Amino acid sequence: MQARKIQLKIVKKLTKEQIDLAYVMIKNTYWGASKSRSDFDTQNKHTYLYCILKNKSPIGFFRVVTDGVNLIYLMGLVIEENLRNQGIGSLALNWLKNKFPSMKILMLSTKAQKFYLKNDFKAINESFNYFLYQPG
Repeated sequence: MQARKIQLKIVKKLTKEQIDLAYVMIKNTYWGASKSRSDFDTQNKHTYLYCILKNKSPIGFFRVVTDGVNLIYLMGLVIEENLRNQGIGSLALNWLKNKFPSMKILMLSTKAQKFYLKNDFKAINESFNYFLYQPG
C-alpha cells in the first residue's frame, strides 16, 4: 500500500473507547510497557492526545505538549504494528507540521532514529537521542 493513497483523519476529541485503545497500544511499546493506567490518565490531563483514524477506526495515536507559540514536544507516536511501514507515521508527522507550521517539533526517541531523520528531523544531541524538526 502506498502512503499517498491512505486517507487518514486525525482527531483531538477522543471517545472513551479510543482513549482505552490508546492505552493498550502504548502498553505494547518498548517505552510504554511499564506505564500504569493512572499515569497514562494523568499525562492525558496535561497533554493533547490525538487519534489517527482510517475508515473511522483508530489505528494510531500521538500525544503532544506545546507552549502554543514556539515549540511542540511530541511525546510518542504509535501506529498499530500490522500497519507500520506504510507511511502512516509520516502522514501523521506531516499533519502535525502543517497544523503548526511555524513551530519547532522536539522528539526523544531511542529506537526510531531512522524514521525521524527520514521525516526531516535533525539529531540535536545524539547521546540523548533528541530529534528536532525546524520549519524553513
